Amino acid sequence: MAKRKTEDNRFFTKALMQWHNAINNRQMPWKGEKDPYKVWLSEIILQQTRVEQGRAYYEKFIFNYPTVIDLANANDDDAFKLWEGLGYYSRCKNLLFTARLIAENYAGIFPQKHEELALIPPLLLPHSHIICHMQF
Repeated sequence: MAKRKTEDNRFFTKALMQWHNAINNRQMPWKGEKDPYKVWLSEIILQQTRVEQGRAYYEKFIFNYPTVIDLANANDDDAFKLWEGLGYYSRCKNLLFTARLIAENYAGIFPQKHEELALIPPLLLPHSHIICHMQF
């Protein structure tokens, strides 16, 4: 059974990558990004948000807060103002909380191991997997 599942996973992965390379050629500022902060920021912004809408918010956040340290030092009201229109304001609250935690406890450097990332409360398991997979 495990062998069959592995074969299915390989088939699916190959098919998905072929589709991605051949058809999904949309240019997105976070596509191919290696900076864990930018990957994480895009993941948080894109939760329950269309890519077309999220792109502008991502670009505004990166312009105003190019690093996790910059975001950690952000005034809450200013960050929430940039978030305005995205809804689900708890995402922005968690974004600020997590940025400050990473700045304070990890000197602004995202932990490189999934187990370490998963210890950061707002970095739910799926996000820590994504960050680790994309970066390290």
